[in-house]
Amino acid sequence: MYLNAEIALFSTLQTAFSLRALNVAMRVLAVYLPYVIVLLALILVLRGSYTRKQLIFFGVFIAFAVLLANGLITHTLHVLVPRLRPFAELSFEPLAGGGGTGNALPAAHAALLFTLGFGAFFFNRGVGWLLLATALLNGIGLVYCGLHWPTDIVAGAAAAGLAVGAAYLLVWKPARIY
Repeated sequence: MYLNAEIALFSTLQTAFSLRALNVAMRVLAVYLPYVIVLLALILVLRGSYTRKQLIFFGVFIAFAVLLANGLITHTLHVLVPRLRPFAELSFEPLAGGGGTGNALPAAHAALLFTLGFGAFFFNRGVGWLLLATALLNGIGLVYCGLHWPTDIVAGAAAAGLAVGAAYLLVWKPARIY
């Protein structure tokens, strides 16, 4: 169920855990960056010159994509593919989080943040790139802190891509606002 490369990565990270500054930086990426991402997205979108109709439509589009990514796809995978988190599988204390033992695959935080990034591309490419970069940084922090395997992050991003693609076909394309 786990890739040898993932297990080797966590063996290597165990030695890096002694670097206090790196631990703090990764904890910030894993725990606090999602709040910054959402706030940043709101600020960048609201300060643009968009009509009220466009803002409402974009909100509906993103909400639908998030519901698909986090409500349907990730929940279904959590049920179908039980997978322990790295700290539980390898018996170490995670650097961040409460140490919850919920299913790891896919990373729901990654799915949410990548959904915001992919969805923003339809509205503003620059904002989309910025949100995707911060979602990736959050994923790196989640892996470093021992909360997720790298493939959990990839699966979360894939769930986001599928959800945004479906939202495009079901919401964006039929509405033809842009």
